[in-house]
Amino acid sequence: MIMLTIKELVKIKSKGIYFALILFAITLVFYITFKFNHDDVKSSMEKTVYKIINNPEALKRVTDKTTYKYLLSHQNVKLKNLSDNQGSGNLYYYVGQYGSGRVEYEGSIIKNKVTIKSIKYLNQS
Repeated sequence: MIMLTIKELVKIKSKGIYFALILFAITLVFYITFKFNHDDVKSSMEKTVYKIINNPEALKRVTDKTTYKYLLSHQNVKLKNLSDNQGSGNLYYYVGQYGSGRVEYEGSIIKNKVTIKSIKYLNQS
């Protein structure tokens, strides 16, 4: 059986506390980074979507005919119930409620610039 002195036990306990604090700090930094980055992407994506919807020429480049007509007829509608980002890396994919229908948004984020590659109305028959 190994017997440790009180001094050695205090050293071990102190190292454990420091390790726990460092681990907690690292976890907190990752959480905050992910949370704020996710919210920034969502906010930037929403702003970009509204700019495109209010610009018919830009809207034509990222939609099919049905989606184009649907979005133009619902220009004053707010995007609601936006899903979590289902993309990976610098690609994003969101689905949200837009008017009475569901719409998917795909794009990329490069150097903090949000680009919409496609918008698709999902309630098509």
